[in-house]
Parts: sequence; C-alpha cells; structure tokens
Amino acid sequence: MSTKTPALSTLAARVYEELKKGSIRTKHQLDSRKRELADGLNINHLPTNPDLLPLIKGKLTPEQRKLFMIKPVRNISGVAVLAAMVKPHLCPHGTCVYCPKGIHHPAPPAYTGDEPAAQRGYRNNFDAYKQVTSR
Repeated sequence: MSTKTPALSTLAARVYEELKKGSIRTKHQLDSRKRELADGLNINHLPTNPDLLPLIKGKLTPEQRKLFMIKPVRNISGVAVLAAMVKPHLCPHGTCVYCPKGIHHPAPPAYTGDEPAAQRGYRNNFDAYKQVTSR
C-alpha cells in the first residue's frame, strides 16, 4: 500500500475528470494516461489501480469501476469465493504460532497483511460490506 501524497491525489482527480469527460474508455488508455500524469507530476513510480481507487472522490459507473480491476473475478462455476477480514485483535489465549507478525501488526490474526484480502480489509476499515462491494 502506498501512502497518500498530494501528487497522487492530484493524479487521481485528473484521472476522474478524464473518466467523466469520456476520454478514458479502456484499460490501455487508463494505463497510458496514468503514466503520462505520473511523469508530469514527478511521481517516481506508476501508481497501481488499488492505490488510486480510494482517492477518487466522485461516483464511478460500473463500467468505469471495471477499468480499475486488476484481475477478473473467477466465478465460472457460479460460485463466487469471497473473503472478508475481521479487525486485528488479540487472541483470547495469548500469543500463538499462527500470528506471523505478532499482535501489534495491523493485520487480522494469522495473516501477514500482504494478502489482497487483508489489504482490502484495511482499505475499507474492516467493514465486511465495503470489503465485498469494493472487490
């Protein structure tokens, strides 16, 4: 997860404006425009879609939201597997071997915090509804 910087917020605002105008319609256009804006704003790395999505202040249409998806949801069988993370908390029995980073790390028990579901939980303040709908 990257930190929120003024340049990154500016980039997100400009991307949103171009989405509203209709000048960004494909993933390729989105990536190209992100690259151009990042160069112009002196951002030394290409921001990922999960970095930008929480910074976009306006309402995105479902089609626009799809542009920010990294991988399609795999539900060919008709079953969609979901993961909703709970807030980090202490184990009732004390320290255990299943907590890889210890009790003071902001990740749910038994997770490192680097997993996509754990990152989604953190971004959505561990609200189960928001975690599932932001997928």
